Amino acid sequence: MTKVYKLFSFSIFFLTIGIPTLFAQNNLDVSFQGATGVPDFLNICGAEDTEAVSITLDGGSPLERNAIKATAHLFKGVQYVSFDAANSTPGVLLFDASDKNKPVFQLPNMQPGALEEVIIAFSIRANCEYIDTINANNAADVFDTWEFDYNLGATTGLNESDANTEYRDAFAVPNFTSTMINGFGKGRVGDCFTRDIELTSSGLDGLVDTIVYENLQGAGIWVQSVEVNGIPLIISKTLVGADTLITGIIDSTHFVMNTVGGILGNGDGLFDPNETATITESICMVSCTDSRTSVHDM
Repeated sequence: MTKVYKLFSFSIFFLTIGIPTLFAQNNLDVSFQGATGVPDFLNICGAEDTEAVSITLDGGSPLERNAIKATAHLFKGVQYVSFDAANSTPGVLLFDASDKNKPVFQLPNMQPGALEEVIIAFSIRANCEYIDTINANNAADVFDTWEFDYNLGATTGLNESDANTEYRDAFAVPNFTSTMINGFGKGRVGDCFTRDIELTSSGLDGLVDTIVYENLQGAGIWVQSVEVNGIPLIISKTLVGADTLITGIIDSTHFVMNTVGGILGNGDGLFDPNETATITESICMVSCTDSRTSVHDM
C-alpha cells in the first residue's frame, strides 16, 4: 500500500506544477476581423486579395502582454504581398517580410482595461503551388497558424501558436475544357487544312491573364501558323525526337475577343468564367507514314 500511495502522490504533484505553465502561454487569440476580414477571392496564380485579422486577449491574466511579435505561418501556396498600415491598429509594424510565407509583425502592448484588440491588415496572393498542395491532399483544411512571441508582465520569452479560421472557399481555381470542332478526314501529302479548337473556361470563378499554348505535333503534319480569336499567335518550334513542339503565349491581346455563347465577351483582357477562345491552326500534311498525332497542352 505504501508504494501505491507514493506513486499516486508523485503524479498529482507533477500535474500541479505543470498546469500553471500551460496557462501562462495561452494569453492571445486570433481570428478574422468579421466577415469582411476573410479573403473572399484568391484567384490561383492571379491577383492579390486582402485580409484583416483580429488579435485579442485570452486567458485571465491581468498582466500586460508586451514585446509581441506575431508570425503568420500562411498555408502552403499562399504568399504575403504587402502591409496595409492604414487599416491596421496604430503601432502595428511589419517587422520582417523576407520569407513571404511567414511575415512577422510587431504589435503594441496589450492589457485588460487598455488595448484589448489589435487589427493586422495585409494582402496575400495564391501562387500556383496551391494547386499542388490541394492535389496532394484534396481534403486539406486551408488555414493559417499564428505564432506569438511575447512577455507577460515580467515573465519573458513566452511562445504560443493559434490556428485561424479555415478559408478554403476563398480560392478560385480556373478550369478549362477543349473541343476540336472541325477535325479533318482523309487527305493527301501537300493538302492543307485549318482546324479549330474551342477552349472554354469552366471554372466557377477562376480567371487567368495568360495561357501557355503547347502542341506536340507528329512529323506527318506541318503547323504553318496559329491564330487565337483571329489574332496571330507568335509561336516557336522545337524538335522533340521526330516530333515538333509548338509553343506560344496567349494573353490579353487575344482574350479581348473571347466570346460567351457566340457573342463577344466583356473585352477586359482576361479569360473569365464561361468565356471561349477559338484557336485556329493552319496545317499541311507532309507524310502519310509519319505520325499525324497532336497532343495539346494548355
